[in-house]
Amino acid sequence: MNTALLGVSFAEQIGFSDADRETVFFVALLGASGCTADSATLTAAFGDDLEAGQWLATADFKHSAQLLLGFVQHFETEGNV
Repeated sequence: MNTALLGVSFAEQIGFSDADRETVFFVALLGASGCTADSATLTAAFGDDLEAGQWLATADFKHSAQLLLGFVQHFETEGNV
């Protein structure tokens, strides 16, 4: 619940509409409650959806070259790339 409330607080601070803040709340709530909608995809691509999810959660998506390098280094050791 804290994740959802924090998300709504951030959304409010950056000027999201009421409808968009509501979407942020429910998406964050689903994620925090363990929604596994992408687990089959992550497992097929990376072998371990939990490990892949943890790695992707900390990846820096602002630097695509570093992200790609990290992706290859991380997952080639698992034999999945």
